[in-house]
Amino acid sequence: MVKDELRIGAEYAFRKEHTLNCPLQRIRLLEWARGKWKAEWVDPNPGLIDYAAPKQIVARWEDHKGFLLDEASWAHLMEYNRSLGYTSESPIYLAIEEIFDSTGEHITFHKGILSSSLEAMTRVMARAGLVQNELKLPAYKDRKGNVHLPFDQAMEIGQSFCRAEPLSVLKEVESTERQWSREASRPGEEYIIPLLNSYRPAWALLRQWCGNDDSTATQEKRINTLVQLLEGAVHALQKAGAGDEAVRIRHILEHGCDSNHARVC
Repeated sequence: MVKDELRIGAEYAFRKEHTLNCPLQRIRLLEWARGKWKAEWVDPNPGLIDYAAPKQIVARWEDHKGFLLDEASWAHLMEYNRSLGYTSESPIYLAIEEIFDSTGEHITFHKGILSSSLEAMTRVMARAGLVQNELKLPAYKDRKGNVHLPFDQAMEIGQSFCRAEPLSVLKEVESTERQWSREASRPGEEYIIPLLNSYRPAWALLRQWCGNDDSTATQEKRINTLVQLLEGAVHALQKAGAGDEAVRIRHILEHGCDSNHARVC
């Protein structure tokens, strides 16, 4: 827990080491001193006075049973994901991450587990055309009301969202790919090539899931042609002494249109 959440005189669950098999101890906070909490132990070792780091204080004592249940449920999700063959090195992981970033909702995809408030998850599932009245195991709702879904359920929702809102997903993908491709082609910017190459398999998956591989490829080809024409125009303007117009067009290529450059959009 963070320091601002803790209160002098209140009782908390203390864990010496951050491992599942390390038992919780009951302590009462006395004061903040030397970057740690001075505490009195209630159980075990009643009356013992010692110091605890904020990261060792994991929950209010009244919530410790719920904390342990959430911890066990999370560990079960992790084990379930491993049984599916989940790995964060897969392009599928990056693809799913991109999908939920594009929803505009506060949803996280971490270690193959999809987490959010119940309300946010319900909204995204509705947009994806999915109706679910209750969580499917091993998904669970924690003591704070947030829901956590395993890798296979995250992929099902993500793929359905791609089919329902392909433009929401692909708009950012295509913009990012064009920007990184331009940067990678410039002298001194070659460092971005490995990053670009690591994302391209994920972007290919997203185009497949969105169901418009051919149309996207055609659109991308046309956009790249226009970009090349504009870059040629920039060089021609610079040679002709029209540096201001060249700078304006270069800005639009790299950052898009805004009110200050609308005249050439």
